[in-house]
Amino acid sequence: MNDFYAQLEHELVEAGRRRAQRPRWRIALAGRGRLLLAVATVLLAGVAAAASISLLGSGSSASAPAGGGVPPAPPAADSPTVSATPAPEREQLPSRPLRGTRVAVYNGTTSAGVARTAAQRLAAQGATIGSVGNAVDQAQTRTVVGHRPGAGAQGRIVATILGVRDIHPWTDDEALMARGGADVVVQVGSDRSRP
Repeated sequence: MNDFYAQLEHELVEAGRRRAQRPRWRIALAGRGRLLLAVATVLLAGVAAAASISLLGSGSSASAPAGGGVPPAPPAADSPTVSATPAPEREQLPSRPLRGTRVAVYNGTTSAGVARTAAQRLAAQGATIGSVGNAVDQAQTRTVVGHRPGAGAQGRIVATILGVRDIHPWTDDEALMARGGADVVVQVGSDRSRP
């Protein structure tokens, strides 16, 4: 029996000596390692589940619930600085969205009839067409839409209908072109010689 206790004492002393040689962080993790591994596994499984739900939820719009999704952003406030805001290519507009909007259209090219064609397209969408004529500068390469202060929404609708990307609060020259009380002034450039 003495040999048993002597052997046990020798093993305990040897284990203590080996333990003293191990770094403290390994000692601290020795008892908690399994717990940390379990927590990490649960967290990774949760992240993977959330990612797969997100991917499944962003599928086709036919499977999305009615009224779901992100609501459209409100239109930006009218800015006094000139900006080249991209116009949506062909977004769905309500029937006759320009009802009550007064528009002046000017031909900034040497091609005949482009201002009249643009004006007809806008009139079909409910716009009241004021002036239609030639711009002073008939070498314009880009079609531009200028709007009076407070008519930014109407300017964006006009730009969407015509497929124009340059929308801005009007310049002093455009304000002069707006005689007759126009809300929006369109100067057709060579990029839209057939608007």
